[in-house]
Amino acid sequence: VNFEGQLTISMIFDTGADIVLLKRENFASLLAEGKIKEIINKDASFTDASGGKNSAIIYVIAKIKIGPYTINDVICAVNPGASNAPNLLGMSAIRKLGNGVEINFQKNSLEVRE
Repeated sequence: VNFEGQLTISMIFDTGADIVLLKRENFASLLAEGKIKEIINKDASFTDASGGKNSAIIYVIAKIKIGPYTINDVICAVNPGASNAPNLLGMSAIRKLGNGVEINFQKNSLEVRE
C-alpha cells in the first residue's frame, strides 16, 4: 500500500479488522512527513479479532494507493500490539472502493468492477 505517494508499506489484508492499523514506527514516519491529515476521535475504541477491546485515537490519512486504485480519507489507528505487530489493512478502506470489489487470493490481485 502506498501512502500519499511517499511511503510504501507492506500490509496484511485483514477481513476481521475494520480500520487500518499501523505499526508504531510506520505511523510515526507518516506523522513526521505530514501524511496524517487530522485526528477525528481521541476517545475511540475498537474490538480486535480475539474480542479484546482496545482504546485508540482515530486519525485520517488523505489517500492511499493499492495498485491502480486510490482510496481517499482512510481512517487509521496505531496497532496496539508489540512493535512486531503487523500493519493491517481493514475493511473500511476496501469498502470505499464500492460494492464491486473482487479479491483473487490465487492471483494476489484486487479488482474493482464498476
